[in-house]
Amino acid sequence: MWFFWKNSHVFKLIRNLEHQLHHLEHEIHHLKKQVNHVQEELQQVHFLKEQIHQLSKKVKQLESLYDLVEKLEDQLLTGLTENPELEAFLKLKIGMKVRIETAGTSLQGIILVVGTDAVELREANGDLLIIPFSHINAVQ
Repeated sequence: MWFFWKNSHVFKLIRNLEHQLHHLEHEIHHLKKQVNHVQEELQQVHFLKEQIHQLSKKVKQLESLYDLVEKLEDQLLTGLTENPELEAFLKLKIGMKVRIETAGTSLQGIILVVGTDAVELREANGDLLIIPFSHINAVQ
């Protein structure tokens, strides 16, 4: 009888361990599902971060275009337009005698100052002229 009782106890332990093992397998299965779900959410977060990054770049581009449009509108309203190439060329000529052709006349004199949208010229008679870049057709 002692043998039967001992074996019965072992049998109960084995059954209990099998039950615990089954329960652990169920928990592992459940945890795997949770891990997969978290991985899917992380992929969605990564995708959303990438979209946010792309949209941020587009917003910056739009802001810079908006600033450029405002600048161009101001230039159109004032008639004073920037011309970086002409500005750079005229800066090289500061202190030199030049001829500037406009739509209505030809002006000669020494370049005194070059701004972002105009040039100051001193004619031979001492008169100072400020000529907007938008009026300049040619410089010699």
